[in-house]
Amino acid sequence: MNKGVFLCLSSNANLKVESLRLFIDYLALFGYDTLELGLDDMIKIPEEPYYGYLRGGYTIQELSALDDYAREKGIELVPSCQMLGHFGRLKKIPEYESIIDIDDILLIGEERTTLLLKHLIHALRLSFKTKRINIGFDEAHHVGLGKYLDKHGYRNRFDLLLEHLHLVNSLCKEKGFEPEMWSDMFFKLANKGVYYDKKVELPQSVLEKIPEGVRICYWDYFTTDEETLTHMIKEHKKMNRPLSFAGTITNFAGFAPANRASIAILEKQLPIVSQSGFESVLITVWGDDGNDVGSFSCLPGLFAASCLLDGERDEKRISRMFFEKTGMSYEAFLALDEPNRTPVNKDLLHASVSSKSLFYNDPFLGWKDFALEKVGFIDYEAAKDKLQKAKGMVAKEFRSLFEKEAALCSFLERKYDLGIKTRAFYQKRDKEGLRGLLPAYRECEKRLALFEKKFRKEWFLFNRPYGWDIQTIRLGGLALRIKECRERLSLYIDGKIERIDELEENLLPYAPFDSAFNMYSGFVSVRNL
Repeated sequence: MNKGVFLCLSSNANLKVESLRLFIDYLALFGYDTLELGLDDMIKIPEEPYYGYLRGGYTIQELSALDDYAREKGIELVPSCQMLGHFGRLKKIPEYESIIDIDDILLIGEERTTLLLKHLIHALRLSFKTKRINIGFDEAHHVGLGKYLDKHGYRNRFDLLLEHLHLVNSLCKEKGFEPEMWSDMFFKLANKGVYYDKKVELPQSVLEKIPEGVRICYWDYFTTDEETLTHMIKEHKKMNRPLSFAGTITNFAGFAPANRASIAILEKQLPIVSQSGFESVLITVWGDDGNDVGSFSCLPGLFAASCLLDGERDEKRISRMFFEKTGMSYEAFLALDEPNRTPVNKDLLHASVSSKSLFYNDPFLGWKDFALEKVGFIDYEAAKDKLQKAKGMVAKEFRSLFEKEAALCSFLERKYDLGIKTRAFYQKRDKEGLRGLLPAYRECEKRLALFEKKFRKEWFLFNRPYGWDIQTIRLGGLALRIKECRERLSLYIDGKIERIDELEENLLPYAPFDSAFNMYSGFVSVRNL
């Protein structure tokens, strides 16, 4: 069984070439043989100048040299580029707007669509020696329901998906590639948009039309129910095509990873997968919603996953082997999960974005305050202390990860329940209570500035500068908002304004603050961003 890692490089942060070499070094040390690079539009294509434009895209020469380096380390480098959906970054550009069907999905059947894919595949052929290529095809939920519908009328969406798959497959074969694709769209089209389901069955008419030789990858990041897993595996086997399984180390849950939660899930998934005849397993590392965490934060999770695939489940032995191979403490690295430790996630056994949602939670609007009141006290001081102690037990190049998160906890120590306290005093018309909060607002401003400094240090150590603009905008917006709230409170306390409208409102229930899928644009404001 091939043992690989999928690393996303297209979600805001993209690693420097030297950082990618370091990542490859660790994968080789951990016993992996494959690294899929999630490039999407992050490759410079001569015929498509907007690919990688102002995003820090990698050149063909850089990727080719990296491919050589990986081979020396025993790692096969495999490109992954979306060829159906996830074109959201390009749809802003007039050049490509005409070939976007709906959402972020390519318009199937267009000459310009085919030409784009030809240019992309050719550039990938020049960059990589491997025969394997991941063509994506996931999460194209509304394929055929936008421009395609207007132009051609309604068409069976299975047929449309398969038509495009056959085209991409033939283009790949022409360049000596053997395609791999995510499987979810087959299941979603068959099951009204639902992927993981004990009852879903793929139509035989569809199974027969999947091109020969296309590798199918079943990705599943959270299912631990054996019955569901077994059923999904059975349905994948019906495709009679080479099969891969993809689990994850959750690196997309805000500013902190979820290594422990991910390992707990993989402990249940991988034994079942290993016995089911899959040709390869991928452990994915995504960077959704800004890539706040940093790719190296998942090292303990990746090591544990490799051990699990080798049949090793004893945590003490895993910890000892991690130290023997890296010279670093396994438990110290796991401390990076700490900012998400809350009373409802006290053992860190589920993926959570609580630290990020409380970080951006508005002091006056209080999107998360309704749920947080039910959660209770969060000991960010203890988390900060643990991170500061752990920093000395890892390699020097990774200490910035711990410094950033310690600064995060320091900020949250003052910020996380500030909105609750503010609203409570305001609605009691307790101006002296509000006056007592003003130093906390000033301290938040000071600690946020320190967090930004530590975050920036970590970012520029490992990543190209592209994408930091997003972090600057988000952090700068938060800093100005905290300052503005403090100033308006002062005006109210001094009798210069009569009311603060946002604090007059009683909060209504909202989504749990610790969901893994709460994204910045969804919780920072009621308005669209």
